Amino acid sequence: MNVLVVDDQRMVGDGLVHALSAQPSITVVRQANSVAQAAEMVADFAPSVVVADWELHDGDAVAVLDAVRRVRPTARVLVLADLDDAGAVITALAAGCDGFVTRDRGIDELVHAVEAVSKGEPVLSPAATAVLARGHRPHDRSDGPVLSARELEIVSGLARGLTNRAIAEELFLSVHTVRNHIQRICRRLGASTRLEVVVIAAREGLVDLAAGA
Repeated sequence: MNVLVVDDQRMVGDGLVHALSAQPSITVVRQANSVAQAAEMVADFAPSVVVADWELHDGDAVAVLDAVRRVRPTARVLVLADLDDAGAVITALAAGCDGFVTRDRGIDELVHAVEAVSKGEPVLSPAATAVLARGHRPHDRSDGPVLSARELEIVSGLARGLTNRAIAEELFLSVHTVRNHIQRICRRLGASTRLEVVVIAAREGLVDLAAGA
């Protein structure tokens, strides 16, 4: 797969390029240092995955995401951040990014995240889940969507970044059953992606993400 790294800190970006280039599953890695340059390179380079730093001198990862979606809708976008800000996590996920990883997880987890999102698997690092949990504590609710106990267990698994198979093994269910549960949860919450399910569930107080963070 081709990977584009978008980071305006040259040393950080070079380090990511070097680490990702060493992976046998990655064919070519290139680097852009701005939203504008990223938009140009996406058109020319046709990456499978774009790793975008949250803050850039001419915008942010959401701007990169918008540019990528216009030029190459099939490309996956993984946001990389080093900030303790629930708003950033929520904004990135609500905008439709395919994953959110904080820098404290190290290069090995970043490589794993790139490979996961390239396969269509959503990624939310434990640190990002913790940030999201601190920003959205459960509250008493009298209306709005209600999830069953089993569905709440599924959402908890999604929040921890588990795959359908991992959730199935944890809950002693079939992968097909987990997939059906997720489809129903999406319909009930009005979510279009697994990560959006986590954001909405946290916002609505449906699940205590802090308990598993």
